Amino acid sequence: MAPKLAIADGALGFWAAIEEVFPGTKQQRCWVHKTANVLDKLPKKLQPKAKESIHEIYLAPTKEDALKAYDRFRHIYGAKYEKACLCLEKDRDALMCFYDFPAEHWKHIRTTNPIESTFATLRHRQRLTKGNDNREATLAMVYKLTAALGTAIF
Repeated sequence: MAPKLAIADGALGFWAAIEEVFPGTKQQRCWVHKTANVLDKLPKKLQPKAKESIHEIYLAPTKEDALKAYDRFRHIYGAKYEKACLCLEKDRDALMCFYDFPAEHWKHIRTTNPIESTFATLRHRQRLTKGNDNREATLAMVYKLTAALGTAIF
């Protein structure tokens, strides 16, 4: 049986539910969310360069190269910006999980942003219409919007 993979940000409730319902599922932390969290702990002037360094980690061609880039990041920022490095360190294994899957899937499984992009359109429409009258109207709107985006989820 193929290994199961869950991808999410740091929502502890989600991870607890996954462990309860699908025990043994591999856990991939979202690199986009983690990058934002790490950059938040650095001065603004350092953020562009640090972001490049983080990209070198998760865009590395192999897990070994990613771990080397990870060590470089810690070496560059660790002494002065311990909180940023600790933020990255605490989820190291979950951030590197995608490397255990076929390379052709990496682009899609290292972040939750493809999913979030689809639902951003739905949230925007929900706000514009100030909610929906009933459940059926909401489901119809979700279906039409996702079908129009080419990402029908039903």
